[in-house]
Amino acid sequence: MHTTNSILKDSTYRSHLTLQSVQNRVTEEITAALTDTQPTLIEALPGSGKSRGVILAAAQTGEPITIFTVRGRKEQYEQLAGWCKDAGLVAYTLPSVYHECPTVLGDHDKNHQQEMEDLLNRGLPPARIHRERDWPCHKGDRCPFVAKLDIDPDQYDVLLGHYNHAYLHWAVEGRVPVFDEFPGDAFFTEIDSEDITAYLRQNPDLPFRNIIDLVEHRDDTDRRQAAMNRLSGLELRDESLSFGLNDEGGHVLSGLGVLTLLKSTDLGNGWEQTLLGNGQVGLFDRDSNTIYVINPPALPDNIVALDGTPTKTMWDLALGFYDQRVQSLNVQRALDDEERLQYVIDTQDLTIVQTTTDARTYSSGTYVKPQRDAALVTAIEDQHDCGVGIISSGEGLDQLPMDTDRRKTAKYGNLLGSNDLGSVNVGTILGSPHYGHQYIERWGALAGIGIESNDKKGMEKSYGKFGDQILNHMREHSVLQAVFRFARDGSETTVYVDTGALPDWIPVAAGPEDVNVFSWGDGEAEIIQAVERLGTARTREIADETSLSSRYVRGVLNKFCQRGLVSKRPAPDGRGGAQVYVDDGLSARNQFGPVDLPGPQACFSELSPNNTLHGRVPKKRSGSLNIQTANEAHHEAMRRRRRQWEHVRMETWGNQAV
Repeated sequence: MHTTNSILKDSTYRSHLTLQSVQNRVTEEITAALTDTQPTLIEALPGSGKSRGVILAAAQTGEPITIFTVRGRKEQYEQLAGWCKDAGLVAYTLPSVYHECPTVLGDHDKNHQQEMEDLLNRGLPPARIHRERDWPCHKGDRCPFVAKLDIDPDQYDVLLGHYNHAYLHWAVEGRVPVFDEFPGDAFFTEIDSEDITAYLRQNPDLPFRNIIDLVEHRDDTDRRQAAMNRLSGLELRDESLSFGLNDEGGHVLSGLGVLTLLKSTDLGNGWEQTLLGNGQVGLFDRDSNTIYVINPPALPDNIVALDGTPTKTMWDLALGFYDQRVQSLNVQRALDDEERLQYVIDTQDLTIVQTTTDARTYSSGTYVKPQRDAALVTAIEDQHDCGVGIISSGEGLDQLPMDTDRRKTAKYGNLLGSNDLGSVNVGTILGSPHYGHQYIERWGALAGIGIESNDKKGMEKSYGKFGDQILNHMREHSVLQAVFRFARDGSETTVYVDTGALPDWIPVAAGPEDVNVFSWGDGEAEIIQAVERLGTARTREIADETSLSSRYVRGVLNKFCQRGLVSKRPAPDGRGGAQVYVDDGLSARNQFGPVDLPGPQACFSELSPNNTLHGRVPKKRSGSLNIQTANEAHHEAMRRRRRQWEHVRMETWGNQAV
């Protein structure tokens, strides 16, 4: 086992934890893992150069590798290929049938396109589909997809592809497979009811007519044993069977689905699980009547997994190690606990402001609060005098009542490996992701654990000890990934995190107690518009401009008075002690609602109105931009962060030298 303990004990090394030194450390870990004899999971925080480090490590060791990743071909693959060229390595990007095949792309008739897509959806390998039929993409020459698959892998130092390319035996044999970020459910296959029924019909010796018959009578001992005996002589992974089916459905793994139903163990929460061998696991969700088979690719003993926020158990499950017991990923951390804090505070120069303790789940439009989001974004932009980068769910971004043309945005699901926000120095994260209970239950079922929630909401939601690992992976780890999407070059960056789902170890410069976000309701918005129009008016006059009662209007105006947005003065005629309300800045305030933020800080972002053609204004020019007050506030915030860092260090390590 390789370690870096000698480096970690060097206090001089700690005190100079630069971005380059962190990237060097990560490269060293990957270099050692490439020549190891066991699978290794390397934990390296986002922005620490793990993707580029793989290329540098391959160049140093001379090991042929295949990198599997999830990002789009134009972005991630081209970047990796460029790094290979810089390192003197020969790289090749593996083709995708969905990008390279004219038949799938619809360049020929729609009938052939639909037929090929149907065969692909049945789990048939794209190469075999092309071999078995005379497709229009073969006319005149071979299909471009097939031609690009016909290579000698030994001619290339690095192969680049999607996780599903790991099923190509020649892409992993004699090479070190490298999984760049968590593959998620890439190796999950969903088998629906029609697929099971089609398999039963194609094998009439099995004593069940369809899936309903199978589910209802699988406890019949005689029928189940007869089915098991018959299955022992069948191909449970049967490509020829699925290829011959037309409109009857069917899937390559339908046989494994039948075996799952016959052998599964009830987990007590509506899910059943079956260990199918070779890392394969079958699941049955009785609520949706859906079968899942996880079918991980056959991998060599040595693989390298890279993750900025890993959950080891989920990696083991995804790669098929969990049921083998004798093999498991060996975790190596590039930075220890103390260094992770230093990496956030000093190396990446991140100022993190957490604006709420609520989870603010934004996976669907149900819990989105667009007015509140707009109020917070507006306040941040006013304070920093620049456009703000925004990360949220698709629903959160779609409902935001703001013009996003001058703002860069990203969705939670598209963050891994993305550098789109890498030059934005002020960002906000709105809400946290949650993929639903079924997501957590399915991963629990994969481990043979029946997971149920405690029926609470928000940050009090729990799925038990094991289930909370999945919850944290889905929620807290996604939020942390989002934090590191901004200004990935170590430049001074402030990120406002509007969710309580931030990992506990992350140091924050200010917390929810330092922030107040309030959004105007519909009635308050009407009153604000009336005050803006009238300037000075009595309660009745303002109410007449709205659809609201005078009593309600008076209550809202008094709240505005307490916040200093309007003031009360005697009416000009002075009769009966009448008073008027005067706009004392209400019309100049945040149109979406009042927001109190910690002290202002200088912003030099590509979204800043003071930016140069090449990006940020150099920090040394801050004096000429007349932002001395902002700089002073920023330095005070930095001192506050340093005090927090010292407090955390003393609590954790006492008087031990850093």
